[in-house]
Amino acid sequence: MGGASGAIFGTVFRSGGKGIAGAEKFGALELAGFLKAAVDGVMERGGAKPGDKTMVDALYPAAEKAAEVTELSLVEAADAVAGAAEAGREASKEMIATMGRAKTLGERSLGHPDAGACSISIILRGMHAYIAS
Repeated sequence: MGGASGAIFGTVFRSGGKGIAGAEKFGALELAGFLKAAVDGVMERGGAKPGDKTMVDALYPAAEKAAEVTELSLVEAADAVAGAAEAGREASKEMIATMGRAKTLGERSLGHPDAGACSISIILRGMHAYIAS
């Protein structure tokens, strides 16, 4: 992945991994820890916050949902998390881009989901599909 996206997605995985360092298994609780650390890392690195029309608009609700469903099985938690990311992606359609590559589009970005939010929702839905299989 080129440009700033590579560094930001690297931050997702690096921060997320640090958030669960030492875990002996990966269940719903670890998923929550991974996503919390990932979103915190991305927000710190890039300065984005929910509503800026960035990947954070899918990652933040996914992390919040993960924290709510730690008692579920990993399959159920991953499904809920992916659904939250998808809802965040859809909500980004109604936002005006203020950060990232799309910020140059301003109001012309209305009606279109953020590309980073799309990527996060695809990754999390793919993770759910893998776990469920």
